[in-house]
Amino acid sequence: MRVIMGAIAILFVAGCAEQLRFAPSEPIKQNAELTHQIAVKVDTEGTEAKTPATQKLVSGTQASLSYIGRPLVAPDYADFETVNTQAQEDAQERPDVGKTVDSALELGIGVCALLGGVAGLKGVQVLNMARTKAKAFQEIIKNNELFKVQSPESWEAYKKAQAAQSPATRELVAKAKV
Repeated sequence: MRVIMGAIAILFVAGCAEQLRFAPSEPIKQNAELTHQIAVKVDTEGTEAKTPATQKLVSGTQASLSYIGRPLVAPDYADFETVNTQAQEDAQERPDVGKTVDSALELGIGVCALLGGVAGLKGVQVLNMARTKAKAFQEIIKNNELFKVQSPESWEAYKKAQAAQSPATRELVAKAKV
């Protein structure tokens, strides 16, 4: 049991969490649709239609729109500000990987507690330790980012200190920053 729960937690933290895609809300879809429509309009009616820049804009927004999905109701250009504001609010409310991992670890702790016995107790201990480490890791990253902003004069020293990190650590930090 301990091995299975540990393997699930490690796989989730090590990268499987990126495969978890929360469904975009209707305002997010509408925002993507409007942005794409505007890009098409700029491409066809802009000061210089069909320039490489406008073609890339259309292509990029089309790809994003294909990923997000089309809205159920096509929005109107006049509603752009309202839809954009609502989409930004919805996007901020979506859970991040850290919160999702924490919830999964809490669920695992609950399952282990229900199973009881020595294996359940060990599972709870392992998952509690993983949860504590995950929270500490998130706090370190958050505080490092705050330090970089508040102490720009120390930025070079900070970069030198971080250069000694292993590639695995760098990868974990990069994933956690997203």
